[in-house]
Amino acid sequence: QWRRAVQTLSDLEHQLSNQSVTPESYAHYYKFYENVRERECALFAEVRRLAMPPSDPHLVAIQTAWETYNSTHQAAWNSYQESQRASWVAYSDAMAAWARKS
Repeated sequence: QWRRAVQTLSDLEHQLSNQSVTPESYAHYYKFYENVRERECALFAEVRRLAMPPSDPHLVAIQTAWETYNSTHQAAWNSYQESQRASWVAYSDAMAAWARKS
């Protein structure tokens, strides 16, 4: 059961990393991302609950790696969103300038 939960976490990450994101698919990707993150949080809670005592070095290693990964991923996601926002503002400004000129 524990191994199945860990394998599912790995499968979800694989799905997430294989999504291609375009401006048109951004909203869909965001919903997909949120869904995967919810499932991962639930699975990780199950991984912790199942089997191993908190002092088990394997569980400690998994938890540390998860927390490092999660904070790194969150920072990258925030940076990506900022970049998207800046690009969108530049695009909107260019369109508005073009519309005023016409």
